[in-house]
Amino acid sequence: MNCVEEYYAQYDEDARFLRKSRQTEYLTTMRYIQKYLFQGARILEIGAGTGRYSLALAAQGYSVDAVELLPKHIALLK
Repeated sequence: MNCVEEYYAQYDEDARFLRKSRQTEYLTTMRYIQKYLFQGARILEIGAGTGRYSLALAAQGYSVDAVELLPKHIALLK
């Protein structure tokens, strides 16, 4: 896991979706996720990063469990 930690130590994952060029990725992914959700669904996100998807889905009322390896991302997710 050391190489993963080294990579993300130099990369700002939290700011990735703030760039206009990444909005298409975020919106498209959310559209496909929501296509398969139903009222009362419980979501498990593995590799949640900083929680962009998990937090957005939780704000919509879904029960979300997020799993992440990097302490840096877990701190931001909390």
